[in-house]
Amino acid sequence: MIDKTKLDWNELKNYSIFPLADKYPVSGFKWQKYQTQPPTKEEIDNWLEDERFDNIAVVLGDYIHTLVVDLDIREDGRYDKIIEDKLPNTLIKKSKNGGYHFYYKYPSNLSFPQKIGFDYKVDVKASGSYVVYYKNDTTHPKFQNEVAQAPQWLLDELKNKSKKNTKNTMNTMSEEKIIPVNDYINKGERNSIIISKIGKLLIKTNPDLWENLWDVFVDYNNTLCNPPIEEKELRITFDCLCNAEREKNTLTFTTMSTQEILNKTEKNNPFLLYGMIVDGALNILTSESGKGKSVDMLKMVDSISTGNDFLGVLKTKKTKTLVIDLEMSENDLIQRTHSIIQKANENLRFLRLRKFDIEKDFDSLKKTILTENYKFVVFDTFSHIHRRRENDNDDMTRVMEKLEDLTELGITVLLLHHNRKPGIKDRYDSSSLRGAVAILGAQASCLMLDSTEKLIEYEGKQHKGLNISIKQEKNRQVQKMEPFTMDCFYDEETKKTTFIYIKGDKNMSMAEKIEQNIIDKMEKGKEYFVEDLMGNNQKNSTTNALKKLIANKKINFRTPSKGEKFGGKSKNARTHIYFLN
Repeated sequence: MIDKTKLDWNELKNYSIFPLADKYPVSGFKWQKYQTQPPTKEEIDNWLEDERFDNIAVVLGDYIHTLVVDLDIREDGRYDKIIEDKLPNTLIKKSKNGGYHFYYKYPSNLSFPQKIGFDYKVDVKASGSYVVYYKNDTTHPKFQNEVAQAPQWLLDELKNKSKKNTKNTMNTMSEEKIIPVNDYINKGERNSIIISKIGKLLIKTNPDLWENLWDVFVDYNNTLCNPPIEEKELRITFDCLCNAEREKNTLTFTTMSTQEILNKTEKNNPFLLYGMIVDGALNILTSESGKGKSVDMLKMVDSISTGNDFLGVLKTKKTKTLVIDLEMSENDLIQRTHSIIQKANENLRFLRLRKFDIEKDFDSLKKTILTENYKFVVFDTFSHIHRRRENDNDDMTRVMEKLEDLTELGITVLLLHHNRKPGIKDRYDSSSLRGAVAILGAQASCLMLDSTEKLIEYEGKQHKGLNISIKQEKNRQVQKMEPFTMDCFYDEETKKTTFIYIKGDKNMSMAEKIEQNIIDKMEKGKEYFVEDLMGNNQKNSTTNALKKLIANKKINFRTPSKGEKFGGKSKNARTHIYFLN
């Protein structure tokens, strides 16, 4: 949240402002309108209470005829004294990185775009840009309380630079002083600086000449990065940035004829896991908390990464897999992996993240996925990969678009997600999925998991376990998955988890399934109210099933005695308590 104590409202009232998350606008926030008008008091009050924001931006340019000379600290801890010495006294602010923002007014009859790379580690922010608001640096020898007029030499330089057509020149490296002679980049800064330099240069260079930049950056990397980035990784970064810039500038729409479509052949096997996980698409596995999603997922990825049949029945496509865990403790992950995955497998790797924001950290993750050539990525759980409002359709659309960047590269994605807590009249279907409809809308396959506790007999022993049922609520492929169930239990002696496939129940009616679920739950020998037996079914359906089971003498019921408390609650005499015969 924005720290109000760091804001000088007497100063800020002179500017147009908007909120930031760190140094950037929150995705989807349209800040451009504040280039021509200041925010309202109501807008500012809302921003100050919004936990997404922690900084304030000052909008620069023609509305207030103000520009900022941004002097950044160089890698050697210095900044450009030559430029600083030429700048007149003015209002100065010190950034959190130790650089300086020199504020200047310019004549109302002039207009300047921002100039990134005005000099090495010197940017000039003007029209169409903003700077983070910082406190005044009253200790700087050139500080004064008022914003001074920009010096004429600076205005002349900006005019000259704005006239240059740098897109078709190849001397941009020397002109912008991108490679300093005596500066070295340490390991922690390499990727961000390389990406910044490549991106800036691509914008200024004719796309036909982009490949010529490759040798320049290889030399830059080998000479100044300590240690150098591996050339394979550097090339992947370079190609990704080229493709992104090319798509941004050359968006075209190409139609296909009927004949072209008929000439194409569909995939023989569009699934990583037959009927369940669609290859090269978004997939989601959802249930209520504590139903066994993560356990089931680990069994799935073990099968997919090895190419073995899932549960010995469902075919898989052998695929290099990355499981990104954002929920389990390290100990839980170790214990579950030991119990389910019997053999070391180089095709399956794990990444534990405690903090991840898809909008800030996605590009770094994407680079890891591409560099290590993963083709199947699992996120456990979806709610931990973003900081957006889950019930907001626009917010979720933006998150899904990020994930679709992976599927566009042929990478399959599986999201583990939660259902809403069911109400009395709620159905157990895709409407149970928590969050906006944009989440479900983006999926090629939606798998819904439910489970009940069960006493499982296996090899002459009884084990406490789960009876897990999986059904499919959405599948864009012709081949459909039939609902099935499996038993799952953890053996305390062997420290192993066993899965037993049970034939699918496609021939059972819904009423029969409800009856079977009631019997499975009551096998524990306890007594239940009707509410305890409903699960995700409607009350009428459960009541009808109970009546039929009573008629068939499979269960019985009683009414509570006067004042009897059951489950900590008093019930009236009309309430039935059900139990097995």
